[in-house]
Amino acid sequence: MYKCDLMISRTEDGFIHIGYEDLNVSVFGGGDYEVIYRFDETNYKKLLENLPKTTKTHTVDRLLEIFGERFDEEEFKKFCEKHDIKYKFWNMVH
Repeated sequence: MYKCDLMISRTEDGFIHIGYEDLNVSVFGGGDYEVIYRFDETNYKKLLENLPKTTKTHTVDRLLEIFGERFDEEEFKKFCEKHDIKYKFWNMVH
């Protein structure tokens, strides 16, 4: 992945998804790799409140500025753990 195309969406049942797809990954035989972090409203609000201030205003841009253009998942998970931010995680290859 050269640059992450991070997306944020809200589900009909009120959860917030942060995720991305990495397309045509050679390690997976050309398959697509998808990642989703699922937050409830309380934990998403906690995430936003604990993100450091950046020069960006849009949440996706802030996340990429903080966790890198490739979205460093390990650093993101450590950040969430440090601030007791709960989420569910899915990843899949298709």
